[in-house]
Amino acid sequence: MKRIYIIPITSFLLCIVILSVLNYFNIIGIYEFYAKNMRVPLFTGFLTIGGFLLSLKTFVLIKLKEGLYEHPLYKERLNEMRHLNPNISSYGPLKRLGTFLVYCVFGSFLTSVIQFTLGVIECDCLAAFCISVSVGTMSVVFLAWWEIRKNLNEWFSILEKHDQNERHV
Repeated sequence: MKRIYIIPITSFLLCIVILSVLNYFNIIGIYEFYAKNMRVPLFTGFLTIGGFLLSLKTFVLIKLKEGLYEHPLYKERLNEMRHLNPNISSYGPLKRLGTFLVYCVFGSFLTSVIQFTLGVIECDCLAAFCISVSVGTMSVVFLAWWEIRKNLNEWFSILEKHDQNERHV
């Protein structure tokens, strides 16, 4: 799971480089563009995403726990995997997902705060930083969506397998 943070860091750095090149060659005035077109939408957008993820986090985790991690087929498969590695945790993936969603919420709120604190200072470098933080945080949000999607796909496959087992009985 720690390798997953390479993507937002790379996104952040790549955005900084691209904006610096655009600014260096006077292709775009970063601060003017940011102040007119991006600061307010980024502030409200990340504030909304943070609030949404905060309310979604508990619901998703509880539903996944009830539907997937407590399902007999999941526990059966977990026991089979424990023959290979006895240290496998029953709720480890759920705990990691919960922690990752907490980071997403924190990152979204922090990005929102950065937009109206550092973003109001008239400086191209700070504007590039604010935009890059937004890009990095957005990649974290997409990664959280991907992790939720993987858990849901696992849940649905277990439900399908359960349904097939009931039909054959």
